[in-house]
Amino acid sequence: MTATATHDRRRWLRPLLALVMLAIAALIGWRVLSHWRPDRAEWPLQGIAVGTDNRPLAWPTLVQLGANFAYVDATAGRRVTNRQFTADSAAATAAGVRVGAIHHYALCELASDQASVFVRLVPRDPNALPPLIQIDDAADCTRRPSRALLLTELTTFLSQVETHMGKPAIIAPSGGIEEEFQLSSAINRSLMVRRDWRVPSDGARPWALWQANSHLRIDGATGAVRWLVLHGESE
Repeated sequence: MTATATHDRRRWLRPLLALVMLAIAALIGWRVLSHWRPDRAEWPLQGIAVGTDNRPLAWPTLVQLGANFAYVDATAGRRVTNRQFTADSAAATAAGVRVGAIHHYALCELASDQASVFVRLVPRDPNALPPLIQIDDAADCTRRPSRALLLTELTTFLSQVETHMGKPAIIAPSGGIEEEFQLSSAINRSLMVRRDWRVPSDGARPWALWQANSHLRIDGATGAVRWLVLHGESE
């Protein structure tokens, strides 16, 4: 092999090697992040949010690994997304975990219809955690509500759900929804902040829950779960 050929080979091998090393570093970094949980000495009350994709769920294992409480997906818009919600809740409760229900609020569906579905599925339970109302953008919502209309509809939904549950809800707007509609400053409810791997700062309202890692891999559940931190005591 000539000196020129050797030089050419080294020239194209260097960027290839750099790409391989970058991919390895990214894989290692992702593995670390996918197993990251906040320091329990600083944040002693931590829990888990799960859905149907996370079955089978081994609740005793999840408790052993640090889940102090749990939120379980129940409904989304006018649909029941977890027909085994009652069974999931019972299994978690039997393992010593307090449970709350998650509703995924749909911007383009009537609040009363959404509340009706939630109320039919989720029983009133004085020991349940406050319901968690997650509010995300939706690509299929082409006729977006105004801020005034969304606030009116969301207030209607919260009134019906909270009357049924006997306790105020926690709202969890996505970053984009919060930026567009400024819900936390208009709705006097506890707030969950979704901010992977970074401790949130208080905004218009102090946060009560923090979704610290939505990509967590943990024994006792299938796939990625959402790891939560409770700021202070729960009702």
